[in-house]
Amino acid sequence: MMFRATCALALLGAALTPQHAQAAFKSGNDLYSDCTTPRGSSTYYQADGYCTGFVMGVYDDFDLSRQLEDKEACLPGGVTAGQLRDVVVAFIRDNPKWRNLDASALIRAAIIDAWPSCK
Repeated sequence: MMFRATCALALLGAALTPQHAQAAFKSGNDLYSDCTTPRGSSTYYQADGYCTGFVMGVYDDFDLSRQLEDKEACLPGGVTAGQLRDVVVAFIRDNPKWRNLDASALIRAAIIDAWPSCK
């Protein structure tokens, strides 16, 4: 687990520069807020849909980048959008020191942490 966390941290470092972090469309704090909006809240469905859609969009971009490099798909068969979302939310929850970083970098780090074959 420590090795994967180190790899995830290295990915974050490589993916972010100060200019990129400031120009991020959505921070980890923003994404975490959307993904943890309480059920029953007046904004729950909007925030939950935005969270899942954002995670899936970043994953699709990540997967397309891998395909363009002639790499195989790295998620095991049967992984659902909800499962991927849960992995990302758990990663952001468990690494609060990184929440200020670019949400897309955190999503990629979460994927690599959970499925090391995605490096």
